Amino acid sequence: MSAVAALIAALIFRRWLAADFLLFRVIGLIRSGPTRMPTSALEWFTLLHTNRLVRLTFLNVFDSVNYVLVGLIYLGLYASLGGLVRMEDRRGVFPMNNRW
Repeated sequence: MSAVAALIAALIFRRWLAADFLLFRVIGLIRSGPTRMPTSALEWFTLLHTNRLVRLTFLNVFDSVNYVLVGLIYLGLYASLGGLVRMEDRRGVFPMNNRW
């Protein structure tokens, strides 16, 4: 499960998608949406009611999903390395050169 989470986190999600969105909007690759971050409450409420994808991007929802996926990666590492630590405690030394 953590391998799938790592693949999804690496290939699909990027950090700071709002900055990328604004850059592409200013360059002209994206034709709709704001050209700058909202600064007032009225601008935020207008943004929240107009476009769902832009709304999720500016609220960093995709970053939150990415953090959950990274958490799954760490849980998988913890589960896989837990047996190695227990083996080390039993023998007193870290196994070298695959001598168990």
